Amino acid sequence: SFSSELKQSSGINAEYGDFPLLLSSTFFVMVCFALLGVLVALTAVQGQYTQTFTIGTNATLLCSFKSLEDPSLIETVKWFQKGKRLRTNPRYLYSSDGLDYTLTIIGVTKKDKGKYLCSPKTVVDMEVADGSFTIKVQKARLPNPPPASQLTLPQHGSGQINCNFAAGKDAYIGMELYWTRDGERFETEDQVLRESESTYRTFTDENGVDHLALENVQGDIAGAYSCNYQYPDGQVFSMIFNISVRELVGPKDVERVINFKEDYLSGSLSCDLSGLGNTTINRFFWEREGEEISSNDTKYEMTENGNSKRLEILDINESDNGIYRCVAELQYYPIAVRFTVTVEPSTKDEDFEDWSEFSVCDTAGKKYRFRVCTSENCLERYGYVYEVDAEQC
Repeated sequence: SFSSELKQSSGINAEYGDFPLLLSSTFFVMVCFALLGVLVALTAVQGQYTQTFTIGTNATLLCSFKSLEDPSLIETVKWFQKGKRLRTNPRYLYSSDGLDYTLTIIGVTKKDKGKYLCSPKTVVDMEVADGSFTIKVQKARLPNPPPASQLTLPQHGSGQINCNFAAGKDAYIGMELYWTRDGERFETEDQVLRESESTYRTFTDENGVDHLALENVQGDIAGAYSCNYQYPDGQVFSMIFNISVRELVGPKDVERVINFKEDYLSGSLSCDLSGLGNTTINRFFWEREGEEISSNDTKYEMTENGNSKRLEILDINESDNGIYRCVAELQYYPIAVRFTVTVEPSTKDEDFEDWSEFSVCDTAGKKYRFRVCTSENCLERYGYVYEVDAEQC
């Protein structure tokens, strides 16, 4: 508790630190001191006459009349700033508890600096000195920002960044949080960029930590993101997150090397998509040299049997050489089988012996001659090769 020596002569100062205490000849003493009302409940040293408050915090001034002993002796206490009485105002909170009278100023601004008086009025004829305070204001001392964080998000995926600044923001009245990308505020309430497919939402968790959640991330929203806390004095504290987007790339093509010969009537390419299971296929198509093959192209026949897709190349010849792909477009990327097709010139003359002699005429009036194949898989590639002559029978 605060105590000082009583002086009977009016106008004599009883000093405690730097606080001037005015005493009257009635032996009643009034003690005044200032309290700093902030989140961490810092309290000014009792008896201190001048107190500095940070803009945006709460300031509490306390006048204590302990020497009167009886609270009923005080009819009212009026507060003044720079000689003008303070009246009802949302920013001023007046309270009393016994012989203690307080004025709390919500969210101190520059206009609140200056000299304050608390002036008591008693129910009996006695003199009690006014309490005197001087308030100074200062800008907030911003903390040192942490180094920029690096974050890579997958394309079409999601991610979160959080700003753990709860202790700092709760101490100030009117602090504003806003988010930016590359120094610009977000363009809509749920999109960082108006034309992007990406969306976002912000929220504060139960611990007071502020979060930014990004959904359906696209490459166009990569950049330097900041959570910005604007203090009541106009200063801004920012935490920076450098976000890059990793493009979602499908697997490499499965490669096949296919050799045909001109002697074949056609060449067949097939894809089995059963390995995809229940994966949704948005579209399937065939292409040659990067160009999609039309279903109306008479050079090709396209068939399918469940997950098996087939492309038949008709009247095959060397002009059909090239890269063919069967492509299945999934939700985020395509998958494909790549066929490198080579059509070899005809080797029919080298694969067969000369023609045999014609046979004798049969009962149907026909005779035949044959050509014997000497290469492997002849029957599979050519079938039986023969000629029929009915005119000589």
